[in-house]
Amino acid sequence: FLALSLIAGCSSGGVNSKAESGNTIKVGLNFGLSGAAATYGQGSVEGIELAFEEINKNGGVLGKQIELAKYDNKSEDTESANVSTKLATRDKVVAILGSDTSGSTKAAIPAAMQNKIPIISPSATSDDVTVDSHGKVKDYVFKTCFNDSFQGIMMAEFAYTDLGYKKAAIL
Repeated sequence: FLALSLIAGCSSGGVNSKAESGNTIKVGLNFGLSGAAATYGQGSVEGIELAFEEINKNGGVLGKQIELAKYDNKSEDTESANVSTKLATRDKVVAILGSDTSGSTKAAIPAAMQNKIPIISPSATSDDVTVDSHGKVKDYVFKTCFNDSFQGIMMAEFAYTDLGYKKAAIL
């Protein structure tokens, strides 16, 4: 809710002010609802729809109802890029939620950045989703999961400290 309020507040008069017409704020969903990552996408979309339904019942965000533009990227990177472009240029959303894997999120980023639309992934973990190869933070790109490198360090520390494992093998 806080992230959506921030997006809605920042979008007034911005690039996609058309997505904030009347009493609605249009948010795009770019998830794999079919294909190899469908379990991630389906679960994410069901949770998002439930949350937005509740938010809308309670007056919406800044007095506006949230309208969803939902597409299936078929768990394919190329389709995720196509969906991101469609959401940014045709649907004129104020934000894109998704995608569900690091690869499909990275494929969706160029269209979001080019159109200055925030993109937020709930499950991308690759270190280079939010930063480029020079360590510069990418504009408009966010994720809610920890980076793979951080998860690896924490898992090793847990295995060593809490479980007492003193040796490890990397396969």
